[in-house]
Amino acid sequence: MESNESKSGKTFFPSGAIAFFILLLLLYALIWFTLYWIMIVRS
Repeated sequence: MESNESKSGKTFFPSGAIAFFILLLLLYALIWFTLYWIMIVRS
């Protein structure tokens, strides 16, 4: 009972999932800016 109460009292925070999502956003931004830069250079 005591361990169950302490687990329910602690709020779950998906730090790993949030870090993975931020990493995907950074990767997407890097690809987008690379393509954007290539189009600027070609024009």
